[in-house]
Amino acid sequence: MSLVLISFITVCMNRYEVPMLDAWVEDIMSRATDQFKNDPQVKEYYQAAQDNQAIMNGTKVPVQAQQPHVQLLLRRTVLLLTRWRLLLKDDNRVMR
Repeated sequence: MSLVLISFITVCMNRYEVPMLDAWVEDIMSRATDQFKNDPQVKEYYQAAQDNQAIMNGTKVPVQAQQPHVQLLLRRTVLLLTRWRLLLKDDNRVMR
């Protein structure tokens, strides 16, 4: 595994509690080689981040997992994302 791949995965996993689709992740993926994009860990992270983005946008309904710890993580994620969206709305109102 290359140092770039290790660095990408480490930063992604330590940045948030769940995979998120930041602008810098999109930028990296748009410039990445096929070898990088096809790495199993990168593919798994990117797919999860895209799924989370779709859930935040309301274009996808979260799958209800059977394991309690996954349900708790999902509830925490939805709560955090809701708070984040409300903060962004408030910031936009203040800036106008």
